[in-house]
Amino acid sequence: MSHTTPADQEAIAALMRHLYESISGRDDSERDWDLCLSLFHPEARVSPNAFQDRVRGVMTEEEFQADARPRIAGTAFFEWEVEHDLEITGEVASVRSRYQAAETPGGEPIIKEGVNHLLLIKDVGRWVILAIAW
Repeated sequence: MSHTTPADQEAIAALMRHLYESISGRDDSERDWDLCLSLFHPEARVSPNAFQDRVRGVMTEEEFQADARPRIAGTAFFEWEVEHDLEITGEVASVRSRYQAAETPGGEPIIKEGVNHLLLIKDVGRWVILAIAW
């Protein structure tokens, strides 16, 4: 049985907002890689399987950033959540987050749409990402 509290819902909504904000920017210098990393459990796994021309599979957030940073240097990319489905059972949460992306903060034109699937855990009283796949 799923049970969500308003505090948990707010904390997870903020985590999702920070995730999308941290990877958005006009170039690599505008992205907040440290904030992004802080949203993940130290042993979290990332599965960027939506890419055709990049490393795919399962990796740490640090490995993903090492691959992503040189590829996006000088590239404008803004991503935001359109909606998410959330299920919380105790200190485990499942999030299905539908997103859109554009080369401008205003979002026109939309260049990408997709779904991130996240597994979150409450670690020392704070929600963190344990796994993400897209």
